[in-house]
Amino acid sequence: MKIFIITGEESGDLLASKIIKKLKNTYPKLHLKGCGSKNLQKENIENIFPQQAINIMGFVEVIPSLLKIIKLINYTVAEIKKYKPDIIITVDAPDFNFRVIKKLKKQNFNAKYIHIVAPTVWAYREYRAKKIAKIYDLLLALYPFEAPYFEKYQLKTKFIGHPLIYKNYNINYNLINKLYKN
Repeated sequence: MKIFIITGEESGDLLASKIIKKLKNTYPKLHLKGCGSKNLQKENIENIFPQQAINIMGFVEVIPSLLKIIKLINYTVAEIKKYKPDIIITVDAPDFNFRVIKKLKKQNFNAKYIHIVAPTVWAYREYRAKKIAKIYDLLLALYPFEAPYFEKYQLKTKFIGHPLIYKNYNINYNLINKLYKN
C-alpha cells in the first residue's frame, strides 16, 4: 500500500504517526511519501518538503508567502500524481490541504481521500461541511458531536478521539482497509 500524507503542524504529525504505526501492523510494506515532521520521519516518510513550509498562520504572515504557498500546492499535486498513492491522507491544515485535494479531484486523480481533524464547521461556517463532503471519502473527527455535520452530506465520518483526552485512538482500521480495497 502506498500512502501520501500531508501534515501542516506538529500535532498533526504526531496524530498521523500514531495512525501510520498501527497501519504498518496490517501493511508491513507500507510506503509513505508526503510532508511530515519528526514523528512521521520515524515512520520512514519520504518528505517532499519540510512541514514548516506550510505552517503559516495569520493574515499578515500569509500575504508575503502567498506565491510560495501556491507553488507548494502545485508541487504537491505534481508529486502525488507521480507517486500514484492508493490513499491520500491530509491532517488538519485545511487552507493548504483542501486546495491540494480539490486540484486532484478536478484532474480526476484516482485515489481514496481521507482527512483527519474535522474543521470546526459547528462553531462557524457550517456551509463548509457540504464542500468538504464533495472532496473526501472519509473524515476522522476528534469529537463525537462532529460527525452529524458532515454525514448529512453523505461524508462517512468516524469519531477517533482527541489525543489530549483519549489514550488510544478509536480508529477502525478495517474501515481504512475496506476503503483501500474498494
